[in-house]
Amino acid sequence: MIKLLVSDMDGTMLNSTPKLSERNIQAVKLIQERGVKVALASGRGVNNLAEYAQELELNKHDGFLIGSNGQEIYSYKTNQCERKAKIPVEIVKKIVNYALDNKLAISGNSSDNNKSYYYRPEGSLSVLFKDVQMINFDENTMFFSDEVDLDKMGLNLYNGFDANQAYDDLKEIIQGQAEVYQVSNVRIEFCGPNINKVNAVDQIVELLGFEDDEVLVLGDGFNDIKMLKKYPNSVAMANAFKEVKEAAHYITASNNDHGVALAIEKFIGD
Repeated sequence: MIKLLVSDMDGTMLNSTPKLSERNIQAVKLIQERGVKVALASGRGVNNLAEYAQELELNKHDGFLIGSNGQEIYSYKTNQCERKAKIPVEIVKKIVNYALDNKLAISGNSSDNNKSYYYRPEGSLSVLFKDVQMINFDENTMFFSDEVDLDKMGLNLYNGFDANQAYDDLKEIIQGQAEVYQVSNVRIEFCGPNINKVNAVDQIVELLGFEDDEVLVLGDGFNDIKMLKKYPNSVAMANAFKEVKEAAHYITASNNDHGVALAIEKFIGD
């Protein structure tokens, strides 16, 4: 019997708009009314998940938010947000230098000063940040004007840039002092050491006293693979990468075809 649903957001719970489909909303609301707990697990920060959580009524049912790939865990029951290891400023600088050398768009956030950081160098073809100007970036020092440890960073790759090569390069540069995730063919993200979604899910499962086979997990990206491999009731979206599908035990419809709702109906009932 499934007692906890854990779903990734972009490419999974959200369609390509990106929005929640009405069918997904109703399916999630229904299982919560039946007593199933829900956790949203995303590369986005917790603050960027709040709007969707409200639509899904997680606040009414003591749900959870897992933000920044597991760096943040928010409980609606306690209204507390636990934050784990950050990316050390020395590693942030190495990532920034790599991005500048390759003209890649940079984003980052820090809960310590409640700031977000963006930089889109001239020549970057990042779609996500195409209209964003430089914020909190010092061109003289080639670093963010506030030298702080960051909760999360991301690089957006321009068209044609080899994401696999970038991933390998950055793993070599960072040397295990931060986590590197190839989220897609155009996005690489970074978290503090030993931060990942599955550790955050494990913490929630232990808190609630559930067994692994009482958890249903869904995802589509490379940062979901560990979570999908760990839990036996794991579902990849039809739009997921091949490696993600291979890690899961079941494939549902795409994020544009209410795949989350269909998985809920299969594993929990309608």
